[in-house]
Amino acid sequence: MNFNQVNRTSPEKGVMIVKNGESSSAFTVGGPVNFSMDATDDGLDCELVSTGGAAKGTTLLAGMAMKPTAAGEWGPVQVYGFCSQVKLVRITRAATTDSFATRAAIALGDKLQVLAANDAVSRLGAGAVSDMQVGIAAAETRASSVGAASTTSDATLLKTENIKAFLRLV
Repeated sequence: MNFNQVNRTSPEKGVMIVKNGESSSAFTVGGPVNFSMDATDDGLDCELVSTGGAAKGTTLLAGMAMKPTAAGEWGPVQVYGFCSQVKLVRITRAATTDSFATRAAIALGDKLQVLAANDAVSRLGAGAVSDMQVGIAAAETRASSVGAASTTSDATLLKTENIKAFLRLV
């Protein structure tokens, strides 16, 4: 694990180099990845949280991918500090014929949780109402968004964007 030298021009961050243990899927920038823990390369191989499922995505979370990393390749994963790109699920809907749901605002310090099915994070709750330290906290605010009506040209079920966050995954 590498921590950048303390300086006065960039925020401190902790980075691990891991192997993408997926058979064909690449890691995307800001996407959460977890340790595979399959008794082959434990502590080295990582996978998308959608591959590992909800249990691995929360308890075996390795960090946020810092660059696109192809299957079988090695790449950096941020585990600590200010992270400028974390993939956030902003709004969802159950079917393409449904409208997108209204989304609550995100405040500075709000808790973010991993959404295994979407290889992203979402707002869990207010940061002020926690008796424990949070692993992923919003480092910027986002306004609430109103629902959007269904259109025949949009086949997506969710919309994502990047958010700045503070990571404590070590």
